[in-house]
Amino acid sequence: VDLRRLAAAGLVEPVAPAAPGAPDPGRIAFPEVTADPDVALLRRLRDALEAL
Repeated sequence: VDLRRLAAAGLVEPVAPAAPGAPDPGRIAFPEVTADPDVALLRRLRDALEAL
């Protein structure tokens, strides 16, 4: 998927940076580093995206 084409079509837009302090209540707060990512799942996801 070419993100530049999606942005040119107006389908995506950059997220405004959050103010330091409390997180936005509309957003999910993810940890910076996950304990153990499923590498096989990530590889399958990468391969599927490359196949598009």
